[in-house]
Amino acid sequence: MQGRLKKIVFSMIFLSFFGIEAHANTGIPTLIFIWPLAWVLLIPVILIEAGAICWTRKELKKRLVLKAVIFANLFSTLIGIPVAWGILFIIELMGSFVYQSERLKIFQDLNPKLFAFFSGFFTSAWVLPWEKSFEWPWFYASAFITLWSAFLYSSVRSEAWILKIYIKGNDVKSLSWRANLASYGFLVVVFGAMILWKFKFIESFINTGIKALFRLLYPGFMA
Repeated sequence: MQGRLKKIVFSMIFLSFFGIEAHANTGIPTLIFIWPLAWVLLIPVILIEAGAICWTRKELKKRLVLKAVIFANLFSTLIGIPVAWGILFIIELMGSFVYQSERLKIFQDLNPKLFAFFSGFFTSAWVLPWEKSFEWPWFYASAFITLWSAFLYSSVRSEAWILKIYIKGNDVKSLSWRANLASYGFLVVVFGAMILWKFKFIESFINTGIKALFRLLYPGFMA
């Protein structure tokens, strides 16, 4: 298992160097934002996952679960996230010739929102410069779905390897799924709120709600 993991990591590093020439100074790797943020959110993620496992397997000792979850998350954050991102990056490199197609640019002009949405699925690893003109909310939505799904699956698999060392039973993989769905659900709320706030959806909603409340309490209120 370790030998196969080393081959995967080496292959991604090797192929990434070939992609640097084509991508250098022509885009933004999303890993430089995601990886540091993953370390910042590590403590709440560990607490959430440990709580989810303890809730599912009440007979387990809390100290043992916490220790297992700590090492599992350190492993998934250090290895799992970069590996998942690297796979997405390789897929993007393999399909890079499609992005330069003139027909694709015509489709972008015809329906920018739909084009931005579908583009996010294939360019979530490395945002290309011509995507700056996109309808950003649509692109962010699909890119977030892609990254979230890839990192979730990677975390489940990588953390299950470590959890098996500390927790006995046939349901370790199921525990890893439950724990990660709980923590990634928390991340959806955090990142979703950040994205919505950036585009002032929340701000607009709050302002509208406050004005409606004032009109209800004070009919003569004009805002």
